[in-house]
Amino acid sequence: MIAAASRSIVVLLSASAIVAGAARAAEAQAWVPEQGEGSVSVLYQDLFVRNHLTADGVFQDNGHIQTNNLIMDVTYGVTDRLAVTAALPFIRTRYTGARPHPTVQDDGTPHSGFQDFRFGARYNLVDGPVAITPFIGTTIPSHGYEYFAHAAYGTRVRELEIGTYVAHALSAGLPHTFVQARYAFGFPQEIAGVSRHRSTLDVEVGYFVTPSIRVFTMGTGLKTHGGVDLPPAGYSALPPDIRQHHDRVARIESLDVGGGAQISVTKSIDLFGSFMRTIAGRNGHALSRGLTIGASWSFGKSGLAPLADADTQVETRTKESLIRCLCQK
Repeated sequence: MIAAASRSIVVLLSASAIVAGAARAAEAQAWVPEQGEGSVSVLYQDLFVRNHLTADGVFQDNGHIQTNNLIMDVTYGVTDRLAVTAALPFIRTRYTGARPHPTVQDDGTPHSGFQDFRFGARYNLVDGPVAITPFIGTTIPSHGYEYFAHAAYGTRVRELEIGTYVAHALSAGLPHTFVQARYAFGFPQEIAGVSRHRSTLDVEVGYFVTPSIRVFTMGTGLKTHGGVDLPPAGYSALPPDIRQHHDRVARIESLDVGGGAQISVTKSIDLFGSFMRTIAGRNGHALSRGLTIGASWSFGKSGLAPLADADTQVETRTKESLIRCLCQK
């Protein structure tokens, strides 16, 4: 038990340590658009899973999962401090391997469909070089899709999530640099009598190479409180009443790390790209390749503020660019 607890702590804290020197996405940012302003983002993801993770954190090749996601995300400033977000992913996924689930979804051919509606609201309590923005969000399955499959669109679980963003635009010592983090605590619906909760910590460190180009590194740590460990023999060794729900009730932990870049090509259009992969975890899928590219169009504003003196306007540049940021999506 001590070893398991230590591993859990390492999974969460390593995310902060690695990026200070992470389709599960966080949503928007610590800074919010002004009233009447917003953005429309379109993202494409190419995800490849080569290994599954055992309860002991061992990587096992139980077949491969290739997934391509198309996500549209809309963010709007209701007031100068309150912003709302809505998104819906479209999934195309395929499983190939010798251990399929006994469902059509794992027949070796691609399957496509919508996943879960995602709605959120965030309120900026503190604005300036340091921003603090609590948020609340919900995930609602779009329809009764198959969840008992390697190549499932998702787990088809309703979830409420609360948390906060904290960000800091550094001007002294490390100019042109920013740090932001997001902590979320999730309340998934109870499945087959199994209750569990989830903690997620996302951390990003970025640097503005020019006023229009920034690079960043990021990490995501996930820990499930409660849930079920998967037996070495696989889900078939679980009790019959939770066997088909194993992905929905698993005690999943993971640590994903990566990096990327964002370019502001005009006053209202940004392009984005990132790469992430799983380096540790248990009871889940290990992401071997997580490639995301996207574009964002901002509306209701004239674009980034003039930056005649970049050294003294890092805060302004950081805030206005990150409002349109796609990095943590």
